[in-house]
Amino acid sequence: MIWALLALLGIPIWFIASILVVVFRNRKKVRSSPDVFEFVGPTDKGWSRRPSYGRWVSDVLIVHMGIALVRTDARQIAAVDCSAQLADPPKRINDGGVEMVLSVSGGDDIRIAVSAAGAEKAAGPFSVTR
Repeated sequence: MIWALLALLGIPIWFIASILVVVFRNRKKVRSSPDVFEFVGPTDKGWSRRPSYGRWVSDVLIVHMGIALVRTDARQIAAVDCSAQLADPPKRINDGGVEMVLSVSGGDDIRIAVSAAGAEKAAGPFSVTR
């Protein structure tokens, strides 16, 4: 249905298909990088259902968000604190979730939930304190 509407507006289907290929290729490239970890953030009703992906560049956390993972956010992190295991881990976190608190330089703290296997990557250049 949406394809027909866009075609009626004059946008060729080959153009839409090529944009979708580029978007999903970028998503695959970001997710398959060896230094990227998956995490979810808190919402008003628990944990987010849509995951975000992060990577460390020195002490700066680069976060890739959105369906195509093209929205990015960079935060300089001062310290990482790893809390205990989550009693009720989010659905996206399979093997026992760990809550981490990232202290932003000159700002608020960021809470994230990562898998136990991804906790080492999520700590980045900081040693994990429990």
